[in-house]
Formats: sequence, structure tokens, C-alpha cells
Amino acid sequence: MFADDTFSLEAGSDLNDLILAVNTEINKMAVWFRANKLAVNITKTKYIIFRMKGKKINDNIPDIIYNENEPNSPAEQSLITTLERYHDTHPDTTCRAYKLLGILLDEHLTLDAHTNHIVNKLTRSLYCIKQAKHIIPPKGMKSLYFALIHSHLTYCTSIMSGTTAKNRTKILKIQKKAIRIMTDSTYNAHTNPLFKKHCILPYDLLIKQAQLTFMHAIEHKLAPTSFERTWTKINERDPMLNLRNANHYCLSLPRTETFKKSTFYALPAAWNALLPNIKYHQNKITFKWALRAH
Repeated sequence: MFADDTFSLEAGSDLNDLILAVNTEINKMAVWFRANKLAVNITKTKYIIFRMKGKKINDNIPDIIYNENEPNSPAEQSLITTLERYHDTHPDTTCRAYKLLGILLDEHLTLDAHTNHIVNKLTRSLYCIKQAKHIIPPKGMKSLYFALIHSHLTYCTSIMSGTTAKNRTKILKIQKKAIRIMTDSTYNAHTNPLFKKHCILPYDLLIKQAQLTFMHAIEHKLAPTSFERTWTKINERDPMLNLRNANHYCLSLPRTETFKKSTFYALPAAWNALLPNIKYHQNKITFKWALRAH
């Protein structure tokens, strides 16, 4: 029998201590799997070290191992396997990013691999739309656009704020090509009127819409409980202060552009900047309507 992928995440400031902790946790998991007669595919079991580009990893770091031996018992070497690492310079392109729920995460969290993955999917979809434009009426072409293009653009969109402007532009260019084909416009037609006419948001606004929809769930306690206390408001930190922006979320001082693009900063910043008459819609559906119109 086969189960879905299992993944675990551990964080730390010292890499050697982190690897020691990870090996201990993997050992607990391996022993539990073995005791419950669950087989793990070792060839597909890998690890990835998320880090900033400036932080180098030494070649002599300890190995991360899959150890099925019981603690405090004689070790059998046949039950110990050294795991392979996902990294950008891996000779096998499939081992340069880890796929989690359809999102390709590289070790620097640049989302370059995920962007290329989306671009490849959209490019294949463009071919289908081109072939259909002489057969299907305009209403059907719009449905085809939403099925083959829009569905990829709106999946986990809020995290794409963390990628580079170059990556977002790659995706936006294909979206513009798709809407020109959908409307049977010329190859260089201005797309802003086409987006407005068909009530379709450009990719950069889709990202902002996804961010604000998520923050609406945070604001009105509709998000999972695991997100509680992720962000705090100014009036929660000091209720005695009577400030104009007391209902805004506290933002850390951004020292780098990378941090400003991160979801931790970008989501509350987008919410703080939203017009009050839109953000105070408590109902999820009416909020989406008001946001889309805005």
C-alpha cells in the first residue's frame, strides 16, 4: 500500500546542530514506520536546506541519514542510508527543487523553478487556445481561457509576491498573449482595455487579490488557528495609545528588498494600504466583489 508524501520541517541558526536534531527526528520517524510495518521509499527520500544566497554550505557538513535502528541498541549498517540533498547545482534537474502541494521550492526560495513550471504549462495551453479560436465562439473562448490559463494563475498566488519582478513578468506576458488570442486581437494590441472589458485581472493584481483575500480571513478570524498571532496590530501592542493607524498590523523594519517581498511582510503591508470601506466587509463573498471592483 502507498500513502501520500510525508515531509518534515526543522529550523535552526547553527547548521551542525540543526543536522543533529534532524537526524534524531528522522530516527524517531523511521523506527515508528518500521514498528507499524510501513515501508519508506529511500530512493525518493531527500532533504533540502533553505538558506539565503550569501550563506555558503561547507562540503564537510555531517550527513543526514535515514536510520531505522532502535535508540541505544546495536546499529545495523543495512538499516542506515545517507540521504541525498536537493540543491541548485545538482546534475539531475529534478533534484533542484522540492515539490510541495504543487509548488516547487528551491533552496533559496526564489521560486524560479516554480515560475518556469507555470510558464511551461501556460505555453502548452496557449497552443490549445490558438487551435480553438476559429471554432469556438467568444463566450466559449472565455471559458477556455479560465480553464486552461486562469486556473494555473490563481493557484497559491499569494506566495508569488516573494519572487522577482522578472519572474512575474514572464507569467504576465503569457497571460497577455492568451487574452489577445481569446479576443482575436492583433499580436501587439494594448491589453488593459481587454482586461477591463472581460473583467479579468492582470497577474500582478491577481497576486494582490490573493494576498488581501488571505488577510481578510486573518482579520475576521476565518483562517486556520495555526495563523493566530502571526501578525499583531498596533492597538494590541499598546492599547493606551490612540493613533490614526491603531488598527493597522505592525510591520518590522525592512532591511532588504527580499524581506519586503516576503509573505510575512507583503501580506500585512497590502492590507494596511487597502481602503477602509473595502476591508471592513466581513462577509467573504461581498469582500471579494468589492475588492474585484476596486
